[in-house]
Amino acid sequence: MADRGEIDSEQFFRPVQQTALPGFTLIESVSTKDFTIPAHLHEETHITLMLAGNCQETYMGRARELAPLKALYFHPGESHSLRVFNEPIRTFDIEINSDWLERLLERPIAPTALLHSQSHSISWLVARLYKEFREADDVSQLAMEGLALEMLADLARASRQVKTKREPHWLQRVVEIVRDEFARPLALSELARTVDVHPAHLAEVFRQHYQCTLGEFIRRIRIEQAVRQMADHRASLAEISLAAGFSDQSHFSRVFKRITGMTPARFRHLHFDTNPVQNTRESYKTDKPI
Repeated sequence: MADRGEIDSEQFFRPVQQTALPGFTLIESVSTKDFTIPAHLHEETHITLMLAGNCQETYMGRARELAPLKALYFHPGESHSLRVFNEPIRTFDIEINSDWLERLLERPIAPTALLHSQSHSISWLVARLYKEFREADDVSQLAMEGLALEMLADLARASRQVKTKREPHWLQRVVEIVRDEFARPLALSELARTVDVHPAHLAEVFRQHYQCTLGEFIRRIRIEQAVRQMADHRASLAEISLAAGFSDQSHFSRVFKRITGMTPARFRHLHFDTNPVQNTRESYKTDKPI
């Protein structure tokens, strides 16, 4: 989480790899442990993907626990603080040039865009961008630029939703049920009956707020749970898939690859089987734009 305010981020984060592209810069960093970065500002828009470790962030007056695959949006001039506990965290930052962003978007992104769960698909886009960053080849720059543009499009849509329409309380209840009971079969009719709305209305309103069907949302929640379990190397992929609610490992692998662009085994190796100090470049590397 590179900071450009008064806080010297190098006291807390050590960059291990960096790539500069037209319009944005990508940085993977590793933190020290047991520290608090007090409230500070960022001059440029940036998005951070948590890769490893856990911490707590306070942003716009709200405290949230951050775990792997959580994507964070930082609006220029908005204050936030960070507390890291027990072990270092590893992050992947996308720092976006303000001039480039203004040329792409007709209106600015709302500061609250990534505080709302309808933006959750951005985590998967950033994860795919990280894969290209780590395993670069002769077409990776093109792939990374495409993913960055797709990510900004999703963020702009989420921003528009934040500004124009708040989700009803009954929809919040549906999401709570899904997050608590994702591993069992959930039917649209059952959820609609629980919150006393018509199934067709639930499906329509859900898509308006989350830009996906309820079934797609449940599958993504299951994948998020599987990713959290991947950090435990004692758990096999077969065990992880069943615990996440998939019928078998083959089904799990198909859904996982469709959402993340990687097989579960490849994702696990990239995110959890690597030492960020030894297996990225030992020295701080900057890749110049082609």
